[in-house]
Amino acid sequence: MKKRVFNAVTLVMIVVLSLSSISWVSPPGVSGGGTMLNLPEGGGRYDWNSISIWGWANGTQGSTRGSWYVTFNNTSNDLLDRARFYSRNVTEINYYAADSETCKSAVNVTAYGYLNGESGYYVILRFADGPYRYGGDTVRVTLYDINDQVVYDSHGGDFPDESSCVGTARTGLDYGNIAIKLP
Repeated sequence: MKKRVFNAVTLVMIVVLSLSSISWVSPPGVSGGGTMLNLPEGGGRYDWNSISIWGWANGTQGSTRGSWYVTFNNTSNDLLDRARFYSRNVTEINYYAADSETCKSAVNVTAYGYLNGESGYYVILRFADGPYRYGGDTVRVTLYDINDQVVYDSHGGDFPDESSCVGTARTGLDYGNIAIKLP
């Protein structure tokens, strides 16, 4: 019979991992990503409106951090087709408790960054965590220029309003998952 031998390093790692899983609580925030899809009326195989989002943000007002990517794969604004927004400067996070049974919680994230490598843009991402572990999540993407002019808004154009929790201007996330932890 073989004896199991644990050295001191292994024992320390087991203790640290055990204690960290008990005492560490994740900070409030949002993480995840996915793709919003919509086929316009009369559209063909290559006409899908599509926006992909992924990233994370956490903290509370005055102490926020995060990183977000938004890819505008195909939108009604031809200047944004295949455009990429990137941010590591999350300036604001607002949390909302659910106001209906269609979501668990919601959050708005404001992030300043770059559109195709050019600075001077920011997005407001509005997320709602659906009632199911994987599914029912909704999102809205609004892109602004440095003059606070709307460059693109997924509400009222390329995507239908499919939310009924903490506002109605978000569309369903077709592929992916958003997870929100309230403060």
